[in-house]
Amino acid sequence: MKNNLEFSIKILNFCTTNKIGMIYASSASTYGNGSNGFNDSENYSYLNKLKPLNLYGKSKHLFDLHIVKKIKKKEKLPFQWIGLKFFNVYGNNERHKKKQMSIISYLAPLINNNNEIKLFKSHNKKYKDGEQKRDFIHVSDCISVILWFYKNKKISGLFNVGTSKASTFLDTTKILFKQLNKKEKINFIDTPINIRKHYQYFTKANINKLRKYGYRKKFKSIEEGIKLFIKENY
Repeated sequence: MKNNLEFSIKILNFCTTNKIGMIYASSASTYGNGSNGFNDSENYSYLNKLKPLNLYGKSKHLFDLHIVKKIKKKEKLPFQWIGLKFFNVYGNNERHKKKQMSIISYLAPLINNNNEIKLFKSHNKKYKDGEQKRDFIHVSDCISVILWFYKNKKISGLFNVGTSKASTFLDTTKILFKQLNKKEKINFIDTPINIRKHYQYFTKANINKLRKYGYRKKFKSIEEGIKLFIKENY
C-alpha cells in the first residue's frame, strides 16, 4: 500500500504541480474474478464494483479509484495521465521477481533441464485441470504501447494492455516444451489451500478502447512470443 498507493499519489501530485505527464502500471488483477467484465472504463460506479482477489490488486485498484475520484470532483490532474492495466506480461529480465515471475519465465529453465512440470489442478467445476486461462502478453508489446502513449500526449485514461486472447496453462506449457525441443512431462498438483480463494481462473483483455483511440499495432500470439523468448534466452 505504501508503494502502490501512497507513493503513487505523491508522484501524481508532483506531476500535476510540475506539469509532467504520468504513465503508470495498473493491473488486470484489479478485475478480481472477472465477473464484472474486463472494461477499462473510468466510470466510478463500475470501478467501485470491482473486487480484487489479493492485496496487490487492491492497492493498484485503489490508485485507479483515487484518480477517477479526482475526475469526478473536477480536481486537477497531470496534463496526461495513463493507467495501463497490464495482463500477464512475460519476457526477458524477470528473474528478480522470483516466484512472482510469469509462468513462461518460471517454467522455461525447468523444461530445459528435463524436469517434470507440475501445474495446478482446477478447483472450479467450470475448468478442467490445466485449462485455467490467461491473456499472456510479451513485454515488447507492452513497451510499444507505452511509447505510443508517450507520443500521443493528448490522450488520458485507463487502458487494458493485453492481446485479447486467452491461452490455457496447459497449452502454454506444451508450446514451451515444443520450442525447447523437449519431451512433454506434465503432472497436476492441488492448488495450495491458502491461495485458492485468491486465484483467477480466467483473464482476457478487452482492447476495444485501445483500438478506438488509435493503437493499430498487432500483438504477438502466445506462439510468437514464446518463440521470441526462447530465441533470446536459450
